[in-house]
Amino acid sequence: MANTVGSQSLELVTRSIDLLTALGNTANSPDSIVRTGLEIGRWLGRERLNERELQFCLQQAQSLVFPNEKCLPFCQAVLTNSPPKHITLFIVQSLGSLGRLMVNDPHLRWLTSTVAGLFQYHSEQFISDTICTFIFQARRPDEKEPLSKRQLDFNADRVKMQPVLDKIISSIWFYIVNSGTIKSGIDDLLPLPEMLNKVCVKGHHLQSHELGTVLAQLQRCEGELLIESEHLIKNLTSWLIYHFIGHIRVVVGGNILYSQDTGESYDERRIEIRARNTCPSDGRCATGADSTTHELNIYTLVAGNLHYLFRLGYADSLKMTETEPRVRSKLYQTSINYPSLTAGRGSTKNLTRCVAVQIVAWILKLPILKTLELQDIVFEVDPRQTDLPPGKTTRLANLFSRLPSILNLGWPEYPISTFIYATPVIDDQGDGASINSEKHLNNSPQLSLIGGAAALDEPMLKTILEHYPILRDALREVKKSCYCYLCRNNDHDTKNEYVIYRGCLQHKALMEIMQLIAHAIADGFGCDDASAVSNVELEDLGVLQVLGTITERQLRWNDWFTSLLESFWAALP
Repeated sequence: MANTVGSQSLELVTRSIDLLTALGNTANSPDSIVRTGLEIGRWLGRERLNERELQFCLQQAQSLVFPNEKCLPFCQAVLTNSPPKHITLFIVQSLGSLGRLMVNDPHLRWLTSTVAGLFQYHSEQFISDTICTFIFQARRPDEKEPLSKRQLDFNADRVKMQPVLDKIISSIWFYIVNSGTIKSGIDDLLPLPEMLNKVCVKGHHLQSHELGTVLAQLQRCEGELLIESEHLIKNLTSWLIYHFIGHIRVVVGGNILYSQDTGESYDERRIEIRARNTCPSDGRCATGADSTTHELNIYTLVAGNLHYLFRLGYADSLKMTETEPRVRSKLYQTSINYPSLTAGRGSTKNLTRCVAVQIVAWILKLPILKTLELQDIVFEVDPRQTDLPPGKTTRLANLFSRLPSILNLGWPEYPISTFIYATPVIDDQGDGASINSEKHLNNSPQLSLIGGAAALDEPMLKTILEHYPILRDALREVKKSCYCYLCRNNDHDTKNEYVIYRGCLQHKALMEIMQLIAHAIADGFGCDDASAVSNVELEDLGVLQVLGTITERQLRWNDWFTSLLESFWAALP
């Protein structure tokens, strides 16, 4: 183990480079620095940022902290890992990835590891606020009181730094955290040790301003430290395990759960994280209305006596809106949650899963009739039949590298019986459409999305609802559990109009069905995990286009590749 760590450390040293030198003086520098300077220039041009703005941000962040030995495997993986073999068709170019370049700089390496580690729990905005707070609090003279949240929010230097920092965080997420080069579930992703992760299933976290302030206080402390809190705070503990150099010990409820040296420090630094309470194993911690304000205290040990250094009041954060993991997830795991009133065997979650499984099974059975275009790979299909016609032996399932595992996950069935696909028939008056599998369409001949939902194409959505009765019936079922104004205002239901708002249960259910189908497409192409999709910005991941072209009796492979990229990398080709 020591030899492995030593070799990784030596290799990182040989790769080390000063980004500020590369940025400011490339004319008289070695070739490696010139190449780095060119990559930075490319990144600045793509992100439309000023060189001086980037210099200011990096100067403020430089040398604030250094990752410890446990962080070396992560840094090594960032520099050496390659994309998964099954998606080499769509290799993400690492050139211009500032996060990778910063790993080469020992003075800025902490920025990449901190961002990657916090993505396991939080969103981009949370991480940006945390790092801004940390930088400005750490740069503040020791004799002055820490800045308040209001002072930080209206700090002139923060206005200058934050746009650049947001771009850096976005680059780290796309090229490192979300690229597939760093596997989840192994030491490379900076996970919290298993015994600490089990302390609380849901997790307790400090808010962004609180976390950044505490990190700044710990950064300037020396000797032996004690952090005492009501619960084990995951985001703080995880950061310390990979960035504190010395001996770290974690005690929960009087039991030592973790004790390890993370590197040699010149002043023999030691830190103990002590949580008074152990959370119940069933995850029933204090939430929402039950939450209270707790205290986090930091002490230093001097001559065998504890001396108070810093105290912070923090709120229980189990329902913190900014707590949203953005690391890659397993296929068919979505971030969409529904109210507890819709739980149970007949829950909305079970409904969306059942509908997605039925649509995927139907799609896989579609017979490939003939090839329409070789260059763009377009096939003719007949969605009205799933039986192979005479002389035809190819189904859509035969074009995948493997069958999607969604068919065998054993999800509970939902008591919904309907046709999956039906051809619209224009009525005699020509002023509406009827479906040959239903007698009434007064409630849902058209769907339009309101509230800035530009991601969904309304004509395509209308076409899909007319052709896929299973989706229309599912939305009607979900509507019964929704308490939004539109769903509860029966007077609003008129012919030829059907509106869904963002935040409505129907919108969430429809997007979850689309995401599950997108995961099945990625699964069929050989992908093992998926990009994190924000619960705030729900997207269809290209599936509406896939289903829409099927109604035109076509299967356009480009649409399927687009859905694959959106679900696997959250990126368009």
